[in-house]
Amino acid sequence: MLHQKTLKTGDQSLNIKELSFTVGKPPQFAENPYQENLIRGLEGKGIHCLRENLNYLLLAQLRNNNKIDIIHLDWLHPYYKSRNRFTSTIRCLSFINKISLLKLQGSKLVWTAHNLTSHSGSNPVLDRLVSSFVVKTADAIIAHCEAAKEQIILDFKLKNPEKVYVIPHGNYIDCYPNTTSAQAARSQLGIAPDAVTLLFMGIIRPNKGIYDLINAVEALGDSRLHLLVVGKPYPGEAEHIRQRLSQLPSTTFIPEYVPNDKIQLYMNAADVVAFPYKNILTSGAVILAMSYGRACIAPRLGCMAETLENSRGAFLYDSKNPEGLKEAIQKALDASASLAAMGAYNRKQADRWNWNAIAQMTLEVYQHTFNHPCD
Repeated sequence: MLHQKTLKTGDQSLNIKELSFTVGKPPQFAENPYQENLIRGLEGKGIHCLRENLNYLLLAQLRNNNKIDIIHLDWLHPYYKSRNRFTSTIRCLSFINKISLLKLQGSKLVWTAHNLTSHSGSNPVLDRLVSSFVVKTADAIIAHCEAAKEQIILDFKLKNPEKVYVIPHGNYIDCYPNTTSAQAARSQLGIAPDAVTLLFMGIIRPNKGIYDLINAVEALGDSRLHLLVVGKPYPGEAEHIRQRLSQLPSTTFIPEYVPNDKIQLYMNAADVVAFPYKNILTSGAVILAMSYGRACIAPRLGCMAETLENSRGAFLYDSKNPEGLKEAIQKALDASASLAAMGAYNRKQADRWNWNAIAQMTLEVYQHTFNHPCD
């Protein structure tokens, strides 16, 4: 028997038999609680969510006509990326074919556009092909801010921009352990209690601006500043980063993947977290820092200016200004006595993006997609 739930929007009713997620989780997303938090939020509202691949959904659709109401995609590259370009191309064509068949069977397609291309940028042609197909085929697209919505509309020349909805990125409050004090974290890492600690954390990709950050810290030459760099570097980069950091007066470099139980160690040791990205649409890492109550440094790119509030919780800078990052770090140093209060402000802001609220907004997108389908 199919799960039945009747939802109402204004004077219209919507009968949803089953709302289903397709979740392609490669290893780097296996620890990200984003999808599970959203699914739990939707299930708390009586929606049945499947955690299955496209092959399963196709079979379910064929066996039970019109059973799958919603196919909700998040990150796209797990469906087609491979180390081998030929294999990636075959997987790409297979993905397009499966989505097309599911759509022909009556499923609605929703895509949350966390990014528009793969961060690795290893195959931009395939990235663009898949993103363009999904943008054109989707019944609804979810962006995490107004700037991201406008970028999607502009980049893909959308003729029906009304199908793009804005829903904030949900927070990571209570998703990871947070019992280590700042004092204990610094003691464990060997960081002086009175240092102004600047954290850079996460997979160290070229587009994340690690060398820009190192150059800015070096140019400042401020003895108060301790740079903490944690994360798995791209192949061949670890030694180069280590050499560059050795030229700075006070640094800690931990070139390894950050397990869930150690996130608190690095976040709580920090006064401010840096995101010197060269390009970005949405950043879950910024939401993570806010969830841990940390002040941030970030460029005015993508969703940054809408997620972070300049002066109250962050030091935002113009990414086109070659001195922008250095000036933002200097402002953080000058405001070191206020960094804890700025972090508390960010924590309060992040609390608004709880998963019950995010699930309700997502559900309303589903409702609107059924009641007002886009041509």
